[in-house]
Amino acid sequence: MVDVSDRDFRMFMRLLSSKCEVWTEMLVDQALVHNEDIPRQLEKIIGFTEAEHPIVCQLGGHDPSKLAAAARIAHRRGYDEVNLNVGCPSSRVAGHGLMGVALMKTPELVRDCLRTLDDEVPHVSIKTRLGVDDLDTEEFTRSFLGTILPPLASSAAQQPYRVIMHCRKAWLQGLSPAENRTVPPLDYPRACRVLGAFGSRVRWTLNGGIETLWQAKDVLTSEIAPANLEGVMIGRAAYNNPCMLHDADVYLYGCDENPVSAESRGALLEAYADYLHDRYPLESDSPLTPGTFATSLKPTLGTFANKSGNRMYRHTIDGLIKAHKRDREVGPGDVVRMAMREMPEELLWEPLPSTVDIEEAERAERQRMVDWQRQELDRRRIQYAKKEATQRARVVAAKAAGT
Repeated sequence: MVDVSDRDFRMFMRLLSSKCEVWTEMLVDQALVHNEDIPRQLEKIIGFTEAEHPIVCQLGGHDPSKLAAAARIAHRRGYDEVNLNVGCPSSRVAGHGLMGVALMKTPELVRDCLRTLDDEVPHVSIKTRLGVDDLDTEEFTRSFLGTILPPLASSAAQQPYRVIMHCRKAWLQGLSPAENRTVPPLDYPRACRVLGAFGSRVRWTLNGGIETLWQAKDVLTSEIAPANLEGVMIGRAAYNNPCMLHDADVYLYGCDENPVSAESRGALLEAYADYLHDRYPLESDSPLTPGTFATSLKPTLGTFANKSGNRMYRHTIDGLIKAHKRDREVGPGDVVRMAMREMPEELLWEPLPSTVDIEEAERAERQRMVDWQRQELDRRRIQYAKKEATQRARVVAAKAAGT
């Protein structure tokens, strides 16, 4: 996610799950290539900690040679996979040069880019959509994937191609990036039909519309899910409500326990404060800048999502940033701890509920709403029937009086 999944955000996610794969925001290939010989600047762009594994470097570009050079740099840095972004609808990406979802209009070029990347690094994937603008039929999706994903080589070492499919189209003109995440309708069945038809040639991840862990499991185990569907991608939902991931290791990956830092919101914020103290020390050569306060604390803003203390926490963080962003005696980690002191203890330290409990509660609430709607419909039908009977009686009485 552009301007979201930076190094600090990824570490915040890692404190919630040790298993979930994390991704960089989309990095333009030229940024890596131009800074290859400037170690400090390059590290600022692609740096990560060992704790972030498994981690994917997401690249944007359209020149096979530049993408190859950027992929080599990312591979040397230790990324587990390199991804070619062919799905981002942002005007900062698709509207300035041939990048992101605009590449869907040139499938042969995408094919050439992927082949070049395959020659350079061991693990490559593509992130794309069902369509773009008026190129949005099922036949187009099938043709596009068939063009960019040639048949596997006969070598037993050849791995299936990995595709991350955002299950809606994108409009390059007329819709904002946020609208492109919500306005074009989701079409899971089409994605399952088209990608499922590739069989063992492809392993794929479903993206779009997943907001809870139990929704993720429902999709993965649904009747329409083909055998080559291996996972789901959760983006904005994790940013808006990060604590929804706290049970991922147990609920989705079958681990015996979740990270200690995912036991409560207080434990999460304490662990993140410790990370920030190490990442942004107060010494004079620290990378800490006034802007660092906002970017490093941004991942925490959804910690109390859907809780009564959400607005209070966000307001407190905002005030502390303004007060201390130029204070060389206070770092981002200190700000987190200051904000924690303003929050109710019970809200900080109440155990985060298991996904099973959340699922049962949400399903019960949905059933309650269905029952209420059914009862309301029955009540209105009865009310209408009574009115209709009364009206008929009046008509009969009027006719009788007239005779």
